[in-house]
Amino acid sequence: MEEREAKVKGRRKAFQESTEVYEKTVVEIEERLKSARAHSEEIKESLKHEALKEKERMLKEINTEYKSQVEKAREELEEQTTNLRRKLGAEAEILAERIEQKLLE
Repeated sequence: MEEREAKVKGRRKAFQESTEVYEKTVVEIEERLKSARAHSEEIKESLKHEALKEKERMLKEINTEYKSQVEKAREELEEQTTNLRRKLGAEAEILAERIEQKLLE
């Protein structure tokens, strides 16, 4: 009988120890999961921040290129306008001379 009680006590003690180990392991796993989630969130926020900075950089680059192209087009239009005014001025002068000659005839 004592032997049986000793075995039962030993089994209960082993059960309690394994339960404590199990609970400790569960707590460790939960802490690791919590830590991994926090680390994952940090990485996510970091990547999000980097992506926003890259987007901002790209928008600035596009804006600069756009302004450059608009300025170039404006300069080309001004040059074309100046050339056309000269050409029209010369043609007007030629026409004026022709009209004057016709009137003098």
